[in-house]
Amino acid sequence: LEDKKLLCIGAGGSATAITYEILKNGLGEDGELIVLNRTPERAYELGKRWDNLFKQRGLIRRKVITGGLSDIEKYALDSDIILSTVTSGYPINEKLAERIPGKTTFIDIRYGNKAEFAKLGIKTGHKAIDGWGMVVFGVEQAARLAFRKSLGLDFDSKLSDMLLKKVI
Repeated sequence: LEDKKLLCIGAGGSATAITYEILKNGLGEDGELIVLNRTPERAYELGKRWDNLFKQRGLIRRKVITGGLSDIEKYALDSDIILSTVTSGYPINEKLAERIPGKTTFIDIRYGNKAEFAKLGIKTGHKAIDGWGMVVFGVEQAARLAFRKSLGLDFDSKLSDMLLKKVI
């Protein structure tokens, strides 16, 4: 995500976890994180939380930009990645999606038939990713912990790959 402009739509639990990891790993000198939410105050609170946390840790980085959904067009047209963490509907309509540059990646935390935002991205010619990878990652992490605690064994990547192939 080095030097990328990332637009996160939503400011709930998923947005909190994902944006924390993004900021922890860094966006580079020219990277930006924009958080927009139906309730602008929630986006502002999340941005302020991250600004304070990283300032306390002595990490110098750009401030998180926040706003309401009325600001989507302003930021979506210039974003490299648009991440939807909303759980229902489209955060961006098809008319706006068609105007977003083709280089922009649409990411939806939902997966399967509910990944409406990812489907919109594909329909409008964008690269799109749904939340299936997060599900697989979460299951793998739970399996690692269970193997270690219950069996005293390490859950290695070969076993993970073998089990994943059986499931998919």
